[in-house]
Amino acid sequence: MTQAAGVDWSVPRRTHPWSILVNAVHEARRVVSGLVVAVVSGRALGGGQLVEVLIPAAAGLLGVLAWLRTSFRVAPEEFRLDSGVVFRQSRTARFDRIQAVDVDQPVLARLFGLAELHLQLGGGRHGHFRLACVRQEEAARLRAFLLSRVEQITAVESAAGHSQQTDVVVGGEARQPSGDTSPSLAISGAGAGTVTAPAYSAGVPYRLQIDEAPLAVVPHGRFIASWALSPAVWFAALAAAASITVVALGSAQVLSGTLPSTIAAVGLAWERLQRYYGFTLSLSGDGIRLRHGLLNRYAQTVPVSRLQAVEISLPLFWRAAGWARVRMNVAGYAHGGGRGESGRRTTALLLPVAPIDEAFAVVGHLLGAPLSEIPLRPAPSRARWRALIWWRAYAYGFDETVVITRRGLLHRRYAVIPHAKVQSLHLVQGPWQRSLSLATVALHTARGPVRILLKHHDIAEAQEFLTQQSRRSATARRSVRELASENP
Repeated sequence: MTQAAGVDWSVPRRTHPWSILVNAVHEARRVVSGLVVAVVSGRALGGGQLVEVLIPAAAGLLGVLAWLRTSFRVAPEEFRLDSGVVFRQSRTARFDRIQAVDVDQPVLARLFGLAELHLQLGGGRHGHFRLACVRQEEAARLRAFLLSRVEQITAVESAAGHSQQTDVVVGGEARQPSGDTSPSLAISGAGAGTVTAPAYSAGVPYRLQIDEAPLAVVPHGRFIASWALSPAVWFAALAAAASITVVALGSAQVLSGTLPSTIAAVGLAWERLQRYYGFTLSLSGDGIRLRHGLLNRYAQTVPVSRLQAVEISLPLFWRAAGWARVRMNVAGYAHGGGRGESGRRTTALLLPVAPIDEAFAVVGHLLGAPLSEIPLRPAPSRARWRALIWWRAYAYGFDETVVITRRGLLHRRYAVIPHAKVQSLHLVQGPWQRSLSLATVALHTARGPVRILLKHHDIAEAQEFLTQQSRRSATARRSVRELASENP
């Protein structure tokens, strides 16, 4: 079934014609830095620069041809995108492989009421679809329709899997079948009531929908203050001051060498400001919804079942203000490292800045564990011979739901992982650690910025933790499967 709300998605459709202009402007931005360097340094525009000026015109022509040759449609079992001027390319995304559908709105697209649709298929660099640009309402309706189809297929496969699933017990432990069978969580708290089944809306994706419960909103003043206290902003300010000094001294040759790095530093600082400004975190039936952006707007949805591990970090320059940053590992998402859009796009940031108590409360609410009540076990005092003064920060703790670790003396980091999300455990003991009867245990999960390490603890304690944690993880995974079978 590919028809809903009077829209037949099975018919091939083109993106909006204004996407030609949007793409042409994006191409023109690529040569701006080179032209600025040439003008400021006093060099005349030679043939090379004139050729660069013609690039946007050629890009506009290619944009027209690309628009004519690009179409998309929804087949009964997959989403299909056809593109290519010289070399034709047809990409398909099966509904059983779609893990998230997000909507972004760059500033140029906002001027024309357009948006971009992003389909995330996996953690690889090629597991990302980008459909740009379509009308904002059309993007919202298509997102809702795709997610409803994904939910239908997932429900059918889950019911079939539960009817045939049996636990295989090896050595007294239940083994988890391949794949993530964790159900979506129904989360309640913060006076918001219970978030139940998803109610997809075809409205504007950058506003709260009727099925959402706001959990955390970052005030503008706090975000700007935290941004100003980041080393990236300080480096950009120093680079800009150096470039201004060079201009005042009239040293054009030095400026031509420093200006590109200055532009890069200022651009990096500006990107963080405009990307995460106005950050809102809310909960709905289909997961954690993140909205943010000053000029470019982003609307992302992270399924709660794919939340693998969370890190609460306290940067040194934020400690006096009592602020923290929250990052996460999400199963199946690319976290940089790839080429193109899939390499730049990331869902690693859960909260850009929040008071420490609020950060722990949000993470505890999402994972269902009272983090502040879990006692931490510090590293033994003899670890000072291996980690000097840093050993004082090493500690870990656990309860029936999660494991929490602490490390970092200046930049403090707390990493939290549910027992059911531990994919493997690894005990390491180097020569220096062996002489001190110490060991480090690593808990592995999906790829991302969060690392879970129990560093420099007593070898007997580490081995006991390794054994017990294997059992806790197996029990937690079995409980998740039983819960999923009871609530298909």
